[in-house]
Amino acid sequence: MTDVQLGSFVFQSGDVQRVNILKSSQIDATPLPMSDSPDTILFDFDGVSGNVTLNGFITDATSTRVAGGSVLTIAQQVAYLRGLINGNQSAIAFTSNYCSINVMISKVDINEEAGNPNSVPFTIDLTEGDG
Repeated sequence: MTDVQLGSFVFQSGDVQRVNILKSSQIDATPLPMSDSPDTILFDFDGVSGNVTLNGFITDATSTRVAGGSVLTIAQQVAYLRGLINGNQSAIAFTSNYCSINVMISKVDINEEAGNPNSVPFTIDLTEGDG
């Protein structure tokens, strides 16, 4: 997948394998006595939430992943992405081929695997909003 960016970090083409975009609402269903399901009264009181999950593999980059910095190696990319969760986040832009929203990072999950020094699997969970 190409054109995936999280704040100022631009993923190398092919590193992001999947972008899962979820928007959900908590619907309160109130069935009517002695009525069938099409007569159920539905309310959307609690608003809507949005979540994005990125899955892929971090690989050594051929060019820096951030403007004005040197983030090339797998270790540098992992450190940069982990550093985005710092206890004092502000919303940052997330863009992909079909989505452009403001998010905060909920989780960065890095999975080191034995025998595979050239790529590191990752999962990054994002929550949509303005922070």
